[in-house]
Amino acid sequence: LTGEISWRGLAWRLGLALAAQAYISTEVTVTLTLALIVALPPAFALVPRIRPHMRTALAGVGAGYAFALLLAAPLLYYAFTGLTRGVNVFAAYFSNDVLNFVLPTRLTGWGGETLDRVTQRFPGNDAERGAYLGAPLLLIVGLFAWRNRRVPAARFLVAAFMLFVALSLGTRLTVDGTPRLWLPWSIWEHWIGFEQIIPSRLVVYAVLAAAVMAAIWCATAPGRVFARPYVLPVLAVAALVP
Repeated sequence: LTGEISWRGLAWRLGLALAAQAYISTEVTVTLTLALIVALPPAFALVPRIRPHMRTALAGVGAGYAFALLLAAPLLYYAFTGLTRGVNVFAAYFSNDVLNFVLPTRLTGWGGETLDRVTQRFPGNDAERGAYLGAPLLLIVGLFAWRNRRVPAARFLVAAFMLFVALSLGTRLTVDGTPRLWLPWSIWEHWIGFEQIIPSRLVVYAVLAAAVMAAIWCATAPGRVFARPYVLPVLAVAALVP
């Protein structure tokens, strides 16, 4: 997007990465493709200076996917020939609770089982209640958003973060285990391919955006005592220790 490599250079690099990802996890390959599709419109809308490069990059992305399809052809053959309908629709069972973003489950060191009475009401099970980011990291994201509110690329990161948080909430806005409001995922939850996607896992792409924002904030924000801030980053790491 900064014009440092050609679309051909992007194509073979992306092709190798996508093929490798397909052999590791077809699920993640599908959801990262969904993430790419979802992220492109806000990037185009919010960061005008990259629009010419985006048009060129799309050719590289398309060629990269074609190259990946070729490299992963044996795997994809069995994946598509074995595709069946009538499987469980996961969206209603595995969505994120809004409180899970700030409240740790028993799998997180900070909190442990002290909040069990609340966190056990969240949808899904311990393995799928993975929305927890912790208050320190969310505070860093908020500080980054405010400090860079006039920077187009920062606006995109914030928009991407919010989009994937919203998608990870699934078919209903759930608060403290109680569904409150209808959400758009209800429209496509039964579509072929979508019925096997677990919405709660899409939070991984929100985490990616949060990680980039945290890295930029840590590298650029002035500290109170030292040149760069240390307290919030250390607390953010401590809050995520399993």
